[in-house]
Amino acid sequence: MDFNEDPSGLNPGVDQALCGVLSTTLAGIAHTYQAGSEHAGSTRTWLYVSGPDAAPVFSDATSPSSDVTITLYGTYLFEWVEVNGTCERRDTVEVDFNEDPSGLNGGADQELCGVLSTTLTGTAHTYQAGSEHAGSTRTWLYVSGPDAAPVFSDATSPSSDVTITLYGTYLLSGLKQTATCERRDTVEVDFNEDPSGLNSGADQELCGVLSTTLTATRTCTRQAVKHNGSTRTWLYVSGPDNSPVFSDATSPSSDVTITFTELTFFEWVEVNGTCERRDTVEVDFNEDPSA
Repeated sequence: MDFNEDPSGLNPGVDQALCGVLSTTLAGIAHTYQAGSEHAGSTRTWLYVSGPDAAPVFSDATSPSSDVTITLYGTYLFEWVEVNGTCERRDTVEVDFNEDPSGLNGGADQELCGVLSTTLTGTAHTYQAGSEHAGSTRTWLYVSGPDAAPVFSDATSPSSDVTITLYGTYLLSGLKQTATCERRDTVEVDFNEDPSGLNSGADQELCGVLSTTLTATRTCTRQAVKHNGSTRTWLYVSGPDNSPVFSDATSPSSDVTITFTELTFFEWVEVNGTCERRDTVEVDFNEDPSA
């Protein structure tokens, strides 16, 4: 009569979630047989249950701590089996070999003028052919910028449109996740407001003076808009005195002083990122003939 011990003490170990590797060491536990008992002919082995690669390679399929190597990323079930005569025990472990989505790219930075929408140029990671990556996600995320709620036409598409309501510099992040793997890449999009509202002011006809106050109107930027680095200035264009003196060249109402009476042109210039606007005013400094 054969009294077979039940190998009920087996354990396949903890489930594993891995990133970017195709091999791991299993952490099974073999049944410990009764001291002094006889269990000749008992067997222990790892078996493949499911997964995209139907032929995993075990370094030692009879060892509970065998290495296992696969060729295709995905979720695998392996079974640790112990048979002792008429007794058989099985227990399954899940190993998730997640592909690292390292091929993502947020795309080129963009410098825009006078628009509140653009098409992003991200690149999605191309997954290994034949692999399984159920549950992986791709999405665009807002990182920073004056409008905290940009609208994506399809946040899961690398070429999604994005629309904002306030001009400024935005950081947007392309995010990909596959269980334990996560990759992000950030793109900068500078939505520059077009300073089209500038005006250099009315032309002036003067008599017997060498100084006047210019009357330009600067662009009124939208409330809460960020336009760091934008500049405003008066420039000399033409006239007999090529070195006029501005009391404050950055002020639309700057005074300007010249040394020679004659027709002189000045230009009010506003630059905001890739946006630039100019407008010219004519000031005729006429000499008073009474002198």
